[in-house]
Amino acid sequence: MATDVPFPDCIIEVLKTRLGTISGVSGVLVRPLEPTDPNGSVAVTFELWQPVQIEMGTGRGFDPSLSDYVLHIEHMVKHAEREAGYLQHRTVATKIRSMLYRDTDTQVAFRQLAYIDSLVHERLMKWSLEQRFAANQINKSFYFVSGTTATFQTETV
Repeated sequence: MATDVPFPDCIIEVLKTRLGTISGVSGVLVRPLEPTDPNGSVAVTFELWQPVQIEMGTGRGFDPSLSDYVLHIEHMVKHAEREAGYLQHRTVATKIRSMLYRDTDTQVAFRQLAYIDSLVHERLMKWSLEQRFAANQINKSFYFVSGTTATFQTETV
């Protein structure tokens, strides 16, 4: 499904919609998380665009044939009890990872992403994930944050 929304914004739109369906997620923000955000918040931010492969003389200027878009997905749990908060945090972090790899609706939405303008046709080819975790205690509350780095590779023809 071609869209008039360019990459990475079309990816962010899919992530906002799909992440909001996960049990334990209270809301999806398109900015970095802040400590004052509600418990269960998820944030999606765009970090990097990087050309992977550039082919010369294809008649479409110098657009790279392959590009990587790196997005960051953060999830935060605040809890008064360390073990209960840790369990809640791990559960939602696993759901986020599973949604991105296994959820049929997410797979279909990603595979349909394409951006067409007058010169190029860019479509999503593949994606990969890396997840990191951190914990801290602030004023008798435990904060648990997972960071999922998602790299989306597109092809431009």
